Amino acid sequence: MGRLKYLELAKARIKPQRNVVISKTIDSENNFLGYSITEQLVTNEGERETKVFLRNGLGILNREGLEQLRNAIDETLEKITK
Repeated sequence: MGRLKYLELAKARIKPQRNVVISKTIDSENNFLGYSITEQLVTNEGERETKVFLRNGLGILNREGLEQLRNAIDETLEKITK
């Protein structure tokens, strides 16, 4: 299969040194494989910023999967704000 390419679609800060990143995933032959949702560690060493992706992210195959994830987050938010 070869190396995968990730094209960042969105990023949000979720903790002081953590981002969640949603990317489009493409194989070495430019075939769309789905979406990746991963956590990114961000550290600062002086003026230098280092970003490292952590293992065990979510692999979502299509738009429907992203919509289901959004629905689950929306449902959770409704439950915790009541």
